[in-house]
Amino acid sequence: RIDKIPLTCVTNVSNAYETEPAYGIDTPVANAVAEIRTELHTIVLLDHLLRIESELGRTRDASTLGHGPRTIDCDLCWVEGEQHQGARLTLPHPRLGERDYVMVPLEDLMPDPTRFLTHAGVPVLPVEQRVGHVLMDLGPIEWNKE
Repeated sequence: RIDKIPLTCVTNVSNAYETEPAYGIDTPVANAVAEIRTELHTIVLLDHLLRIESELGRTRDASTLGHGPRTIDCDLCWVEGEQHQGARLTLPHPRLGERDYVMVPLEDLMPDPTRFLTHAGVPVLPVEQRVGHVLMDLGPIEWNKE
């Protein structure tokens, strides 16, 4: 679905990983990271991602501050060369470096994400201090690479 967003294409996808619950979610989840290219403004891209979540059955309960159960969660974590601080979006994602379920899949897409993000000014916690630890590699995600 992300690849069908106008002026946007998926260029690479990590393996899927089963991870520990984090942020109030009470069941293990599957996580992956996608690299995309887009010509859209970050807020417009975020709107498309939220629409995909809604189409796939995600409902947001204001009382859980976005940390409740969900069918899908599409986070916009990093946009090269972009910094954004607003009510709807902060880039880089403020908890990017504390999430094992993001850092491990990033290793599928780049040689040393910790070094890259640290150099870019994003604090990255040591593995033992992260949340949502990876439990198992679930393997590749099939996607259309055209």
